[in-house]
Amino acid sequence: LSGLFVLALVAWTLCCVLRQGTLPLIWLRWWPKHALSLTMINLPLGALLTSVYCPGFSFFAQPHQWQSESLLLLFSLLVLMVMFGHVNYSQIRSWPKSLVCCLIGIGLVTVVHLCASNCQPSHTAAVGLVNSTVVFYNATVNGGDDVSSGGVLVADQQQQQQQQQQQQHDRHQEHQQQHQQHENEKTPVQPKHHSEEQLYGCCKNEIYIIVLLACLLVMYLNYQFEASFRMSFYGDLQACETIRRMKEMKDQADWLLSNIIPHHVVEHLAKTSKYSENHAMVAVLFASVVNWNDMYEETYEGGREFLRVLNELVSDFDELLDRPEFTQVEKIKTIGPTYMAASGLNPARRRLSMHPYSHLYELMEFALALQETLDNFNKDLLSFEFRMKIGFNIGPVTAGVIGTTKLYYDIWGDTVNIGSRMYSTGVVGRIQVSRQAKERLDTAYEFEFRDHISVKGVDGGMDVYLLKHRKQKSLGDAAAGEAAISEDHHQQQEQQQQQQQQQHQASITCDGHIH
Repeated sequence: LSGLFVLALVAWTLCCVLRQGTLPLIWLRWWPKHALSLTMINLPLGALLTSVYCPGFSFFAQPHQWQSESLLLLFSLLVLMVMFGHVNYSQIRSWPKSLVCCLIGIGLVTVVHLCASNCQPSHTAAVGLVNSTVVFYNATVNGGDDVSSGGVLVADQQQQQQQQQQQQHDRHQEHQQQHQQHENEKTPVQPKHHSEEQLYGCCKNEIYIIVLLACLLVMYLNYQFEASFRMSFYGDLQACETIRRMKEMKDQADWLLSNIIPHHVVEHLAKTSKYSENHAMVAVLFASVVNWNDMYEETYEGGREFLRVLNELVSDFDELLDRPEFTQVEKIKTIGPTYMAASGLNPARRRLSMHPYSHLYELMEFALALQETLDNFNKDLLSFEFRMKIGFNIGPVTAGVIGTTKLYYDIWGDTVNIGSRMYSTGVVGRIQVSRQAKERLDTAYEFEFRDHISVKGVDGGMDVYLLKHRKQKSLGDAAAGEAAISEDHHQQQEQQQQQQQQQHQASITCDGHIH
């Protein structure tokens, strides 16, 4: 029956797992889980109870005393093995296992006591039977003597009395001899019974003590195992919590670092402590809110409210960097109300681009998005409107990280200086570019010549242009146009090289004829 019960449970559980993919919910609850576990632990006890019987309750045969003791000791040892099996199944609580173990121990003590009282021979009944036999024998002998002596007529009563006394004495001695012989026959049984009774009582006491110690040991082991498992689980939980917090702190630190330094620079700094690199054909942008000082007042709450407004505006600018069309644009820094950005600083992304100069168009589109964002921000302001001018330039730069504790990422070069002059000498509400930038972006945007201005650091000044509008609807068209121009330019260079070679060969031929 126990085997069939286990097989039925296993089959039902497997069916649920195959259908639902998980264990039945009933096995995940406290009471069903513990009940099933305790049932599995005590299955050997059920098999033992169906195989072992108490000889004292047998109606067919009465086994000898040594057989009863052996069976009882074997039964007790098997039950003790079942009791020690309650130390297993560490997934369940300790007190249900200890409680069931104590109940089994109490049941074992009860069975031992009942079997001991029913299996041992009744010494009191045997002694009473012997005494009754002896009394009955004495009464019979004494009664026969009285009847036989009462019917004899003797003339001399004195002689009769003497003879009767002599006969009584002789018969009394004979009776004592018979009684002594009878007692000698009964005497060998009594020492054996007393020794067996003492031995049986000794076994019972030992079983009681062993059961008590086994219960205490099982309770102690269950408590220690549960305490150790709980401490281990708590340690694992604390470790997981610590790892989770460390991961959050690492992610937060990486997020802060990536907002200060570009991600590709962070990866480089993870390998080496220094970073500096030269980049060709990089676009640089400066966007400044020109009337910020007109709004800012130090006397109103110490200027904190105006700084909050500036923070909201710069945050709106930063949100533009999360757009997929501005993946190559990097924010460099903010200097007060001036926002500085650049594109083309990540060589890996430039290699993956459809066109080598697509990052130039992305930064120009970013400049247009800055103007649009500022217009939307001005709609929420009351009685004030921010105004911006933007400077744009293209050229080689040097990027690097300065410092060891407080890292600072920046770019340097004449391209950066000229870009700064483009915004400082620019027109409010417009995007001013240099001649070099205009030549690179002319296929996608329409520009108008502004003037020839003097720029600090540039001898003789330079021509500057203002952006009017886009030519193409998408950056893909601009990139395609730029690619076509680059191809035409490459073909022109090849043609020029061929012409130069032909001229050189012709000159060599002429020199030969002259000689």
